Amino acid sequence: MNIQLNNIGDKIIIDIRSESQYLSGHIPGSINIVENKLLLMPEQYLDKDKKYVIYCDHGYRSYKVSNYLVSKGYNVYTLDGGYQSYLQM
Repeated sequence: MNIQLNNIGDKIIIDIRSESQYLSGHIPGSINIVENKLLLMPEQYLDKDKKYVIYCDHGYRSYKVSNYLVSKGYNVYTLDGGYQSYLQM
């Protein structure tokens, strides 16, 4: 499910890009969990009772990852447009 930046509210924001991409710029308050780690071990990083918004650079990878996580029972949204949508604010 896609979500707009202004509707994030109290959801936990996760940046699934590489550490170097995260360090070069990210949405304030977001945490960095690289895509592969999140896909391989979601139970280590996510709680099924919490709500998350994940993003990548443009939204394509985070859309695929969020669909997978939702199928596993997690409450995950994709940031529409990814990090690039944040930069355009």
